[in-house]
Amino acid sequence: MVQRRSQTFFKQILLGTLASTILQLSIPLTSLSQANATLGVIRDSEQLAEWNTIEQRLKASRIPYQTVDLNTIKSIADLQGIRVLFLPNTTVIKTEQAKILQEWAKQGGQVIASGPVGERSTPLVRQLLRSILGSYWAFPLTVPAKPQVAKNRCRSRDTLCPSLTTWGPTQQNPNPVEGGVLIPTTLESYTAGIWEASGSSPAVITTQKSTYLGWRWGNQSSADMDIVWLQAAVSRHGLGTTATTPVASSPVVPPPVPVTPLVPTSQPPVATRPNPTPPPPVATRPNPTPPPAVPTRSNTNLPQPITPTVKPTAIAPSPRSVTAPVVPQIPPSPPRATTPPPPTVTATRTLPNTPAVPSSFIDPSEQTAPAGLEVQPGNEPIEELTAIAMRQELVDLLGRFENALIASNSGNVPINLQVASTQLMAAQGGSLASANFQQSDAIITKARQVIKDFPELVAHQNWGEARRQWLEIRQQLWQHYPTEGERLGAEIRAVWLDRGTIVKAGGEAGLAQVFDRLASAGINTVYFETINAGYPIYPSHIAPQQNPLIRGWNPLEAAVKLAHERGMELHAWIWVFAVGNDRHNQILGQPSSFLSPVIQAHPDWVNINNYGELRNSRDHKVYLDPANREARAYLLRLINEITAYNVDGLQLDYIRYPFQDPGGNYTYGYGKAGREQFRQLTGVDPVNITPKNPQLWNQWTQFKTNQVTSFVAEVSQFLKQQKPNVILSVAVFPHPEQERILKIQQHWEVWAKQGYVDLIVPMTYAMDTNRLKRITQPLTQEQRLGSALISPAIKLLNLPEIVAIDQLQSLRDLSTGGYSIFAVETIGNNLQNYFHKTQNSSSQTQPPIPYRQPFAAAHDRYLALKREWSFLLSNDQLWIRDGELKALSTQAEDLAQTLKQLEDNPSPQTLGIAQQKLATFQKQFQTSMRLQALERPYQVSSWGNRLASIEMLLRYGERKIKN
Repeated sequence: MVQRRSQTFFKQILLGTLASTILQLSIPLTSLSQANATLGVIRDSEQLAEWNTIEQRLKASRIPYQTVDLNTIKSIADLQGIRVLFLPNTTVIKTEQAKILQEWAKQGGQVIASGPVGERSTPLVRQLLRSILGSYWAFPLTVPAKPQVAKNRCRSRDTLCPSLTTWGPTQQNPNPVEGGVLIPTTLESYTAGIWEASGSSPAVITTQKSTYLGWRWGNQSSADMDIVWLQAAVSRHGLGTTATTPVASSPVVPPPVPVTPLVPTSQPPVATRPNPTPPPPVATRPNPTPPPAVPTRSNTNLPQPITPTVKPTAIAPSPRSVTAPVVPQIPPSPPRATTPPPPTVTATRTLPNTPAVPSSFIDPSEQTAPAGLEVQPGNEPIEELTAIAMRQELVDLLGRFENALIASNSGNVPINLQVASTQLMAAQGGSLASANFQQSDAIITKARQVIKDFPELVAHQNWGEARRQWLEIRQQLWQHYPTEGERLGAEIRAVWLDRGTIVKAGGEAGLAQVFDRLASAGINTVYFETINAGYPIYPSHIAPQQNPLIRGWNPLEAAVKLAHERGMELHAWIWVFAVGNDRHNQILGQPSSFLSPVIQAHPDWVNINNYGELRNSRDHKVYLDPANREARAYLLRLINEITAYNVDGLQLDYIRYPFQDPGGNYTYGYGKAGREQFRQLTGVDPVNITPKNPQLWNQWTQFKTNQVTSFVAEVSQFLKQQKPNVILSVAVFPHPEQERILKIQQHWEVWAKQGYVDLIVPMTYAMDTNRLKRITQPLTQEQRLGSALISPAIKLLNLPEIVAIDQLQSLRDLSTGGYSIFAVETIGNNLQNYFHKTQNSSSQTQPPIPYRQPFAAAHDRYLALKREWSFLLSNDQLWIRDGELKALSTQAEDLAQTLKQLEDNPSPQTLGIAQQKLATFQKQFQTSMRLQALERPYQVSSWGNRLASIEMLLRYGERKIKN
């Protein structure tokens, strides 16, 4: 086989030489080249100094070619007959020429390029070239390096990758050269060559129609390297490399270097991943199996102990705690034009010999906490721990049921803590019959009996009967859950109004109907989706493009007016670092290669992972690099533009890095800005470190965490200086603190304790109430919240309505500031009726909103508690001795008066007295309620939480006074 190939080669050499000798007698060299060659080589006036070297190496490569003067390209006809075009180091291309190249490429033309192509061209030209080449020259290497074939870089399920990456030359170049780092710009861009000893940065990138060599071909580089790589590239594009270029006198030509076999070019292209079915125009956060016509917010993670996403042995060491950064100054310069700057994105391939992204990695943003207990009928054994959990679940459900019943009947009860009853028996537990809830009272009695009998049934191995009774009483409690009666006590009643609902409204009249429903439901806070996937919902002078789904109206302007007319607050909900989304592309009819309008205008702002991906392969979104100062300044200008609409608040969403799996070698943060800043701080390029080096890795994790924290601080500072009445909230994940820092660099505890944010909104999505409680309760502690308020979230999608109502009661029983519902579109008629009956205040005065009037809210909540205690006393349901009741009543009245004074005349002195009296009352409360706690432990615990929520409101109000 080798001998046959050699004979063919020498025959071609002989024929080529003979043809050259004959034809030189009759026609010029240039004409001959144009007649026989299919590789066109661009020559422009900027290349004259290096053109001789380029031409010598072209001839030495024995590749048939024709020269095409760049200035002669006036139309696509000027490229007729050329299958493959080579652009060696062509830095200046005119707009019309770039458009001709683009059209020619659409008609089947293929391109090979080298060097900083288009570097000195206009931003539009650079953008066109990126779409043609599928990549661009980002920045030069700091030291010379050797390009190597990128081996074993394809993932097992990506069948297209091998055909685009296994064509490189088998002969390695011994000499390093001065090159540059290439950045892919589409999902179909693949790294075929990497720079040795330079973090495996891309040296050669290919698509099905292009090849980009990351060095100046023919200019101070190795002749051998230039020749073998061009021969390999020409071969992969289907052109021969054995003919000679007719020359009168040629330099000594080295024999051609063999290249690795190609996958046949006739093989049909294979998509890197299947395109999901386009969803209806509703909220855009993906959910694993969303039903039609409902929003699918994806920030639905849960703490690691509940649904682990990484095996324990794979998790890298936890980073050191992140210190609060110094608040940076906001750039005072006027808004910069959105014309994209010269490309300066960093390397994409960052870790040498990285394995494929583990298929077991599941992005937690796709998750909702599953039900804690899956109890089915049957006589299978019930293990001891399961039996304990089952009994506790019933105890808590009964406690929430009773609390809802008390709240629904205590609204009009006069406050009177002077009557006590010491005659209650623990075995009986009293009656609520006088409250006209005889049926509920019977169910409560039965539930207590089941709770009492359950351990005995399990002990006697009567597991089938234990399960039957458990399931039956749970169903009865759900069926008769109190769903009427106004729920008193000031609270945040918030809902996310998603982009899909806004688009569906079609105009201000349609949007008014949405706000009418929310007002009827007693909602006081609307998180209005203002920026989604990089598109503002309003006509922006800062962002590249308004959401194309909006035509002829300004939803943000309309929403502010509609909310204020109905006594609601309007908070602009914005995606911060996530600026692109596949699902949104599909709705807009954008190609899968489209990243984002923001990245299209500013490609060097993109966040990159250690696999060179610009789009996250797990959540299919595109993210900004939080370390990029230009990107941050752009976001601040957007915030300035949004707050000019007189919004009441601003909610930061996607205020984090993408989810990562450091133990599984899947990490983010390798944009140029992040790399350069970390290198300046430590002297180490982060592409060269891994979790195997804990000290450096923890520094890298802390550095990224500080990027997010410092941006939150910048937004906070801007609002305090320019818009001091705008409330700042953050939609965050409820993962354990250190795990969250490790995986998404979101350290919201620092934001809360440093006073950067007013409201923490953790996405505590769960499929049952006990799981919700276990996720939420640790987040409400003072040492985590500092002076901020917390309003945990409930996701309605796929959640039974009665479970949603039960979860609302659970959040009211914890020390929270209220609740947040995702999302408007999933509030069904039954739930709408529940909200209307329990939250639509019959009085003319609306309850104060905690983040707006914290002291008034504290007083209002306290009065609601006193009414409930008065109701229980009047119905012989509060088991407390006369002496303890008297002491409790005295302190309770004293505290009420002080809280009222604080509401009317807030001052540091009055606040200090209120805080002291609250602490004293909390101690007395625990003593006075010890007998009640024996009979109603959940009830007393929930009252303690509600007193703690009043303490939280006073801490938040203290910060407001200081500011």
